[in-house]
Amino acid sequence: DPDVMTASSYLSVWLDNVMASVPHVLLCWHKEAVVQGYLIKRTEEIPELTQFAFSPERIQSNGKQVLEWLKRECRQEART
Repeated sequence: DPDVMTASSYLSVWLDNVMASVPHVLLCWHKEAVVQGYLIKRTEEIPELTQFAFSPERIQSNGKQVLEWLKRECRQEART
């Protein structure tokens, strides 16, 4: 059931798809090994599936800032 998935679950699925360049996702729900339903969505539609919709642009921007900071600050091996 899509309603039982958390926002972080959707975020995780979206992030996995983006990093692996996967255009679609198939979500399957089952009970006692019997498929109860499924949903096929494009990767860019995943944020809309949760009532706590997240901004892919903001996540990508924040990730880019973290990587730039790491690149700038982590110049010596085995240092923090």
